[in-house]
Amino acid sequence: MRRAKIPDRLHEQVDAFLRYLATERRHAQSTVHTYRRDLDLLREFVRDEALRPDAGGLDRHALRHFLAAT
Repeated sequence: MRRAKIPDRLHEQVDAFLRYLATERRHAQSTVHTYRRDLDLLREFVRDEALRPDAGGLDRHALRHFLAAT
């Protein structure tokens, strides 16, 4: 049985946040790159743990588990 594909809202949310940092907050490219690296690790964690790929669905427990795993 094939599972329905869940839209990866987290990817969209991360990209929007990084655009905000670069354009609105005018952070250095190296800062934005570092945020991207860390948030890509979070996205991998969400995928590996089969969590809902949406920032709104990540609770304190999930984020603490991510931080402990990194």
